[in-house]
Amino acid sequence: MGDAATALIETIAGLAGTPGERIRQLAEGVRELQASPPPEPTVSYPATSLGQGLKVAAQAIRGGLAPRVISVSSEDDWDTHVNQVSRHAAALPNFAGALRAFHDDLGELMDGVTLVTMTEFGRKAKENLGGTDHGTASSMLLMGAGVLGGRVHGQWPGLSASALYQGEDLEPTTDFRAVLGEILAGRLGLSPAQVEEIFPGGYAAPANWRGFLR
Repeated sequence: MGDAATALIETIAGLAGTPGERIRQLAEGVRELQASPPPEPTVSYPATSLGQGLKVAAQAIRGGLAPRVISVSSEDDWDTHVNQVSRHAAALPNFAGALRAFHDDLGELMDGVTLVTMTEFGRKAKENLGGTDHGTASSMLLMGAGVLGGRVHGQWPGLSASALYQGEDLEPTTDFRAVLGEILAGRLGLSPAQVEEIFPGGYAAPANWRGFLR
């Protein structure tokens, strides 16, 4: 939306007073990027919502507009209930390609970036009419600065009938808030008390961390 959206952000920030200063700085950064955009990446991103979102995120980082947290959503073909083998065969390479392109695009700048992927639903372990419905547990991937990579953190509960959650789902073993809480503390320097303010209820307490950061 360009200049109009940026102007609106600045107006809202002005009305907010001191708390809006960060937003105003962001708007100024957007104007600078519009006036002098960073060069196009030398790597090729998949033409998917995740791929193009990560491309923009990398451009912002390379251009010096580096907010502490960037959120990129994916509207790609993951809500599969049928024909999952063929649809996943197309979706997984695009997913991997988007992460690889982001990594290679940033190069040395990746030493200051930690990327984490997550989803709001998993898949059931039991099939239903030729596919699987939404399930409870899923997985999260981490890449970049501070990550102890090349390994699986957490427990694998198994897929036997006795190990399934409610008799049909993969058993959850790690709360996503614990993963994000460990990142907030280890990478952004937040105290356990500050993490608790963001994720109340003790879910992100240090006792629940998986130790995936150096």
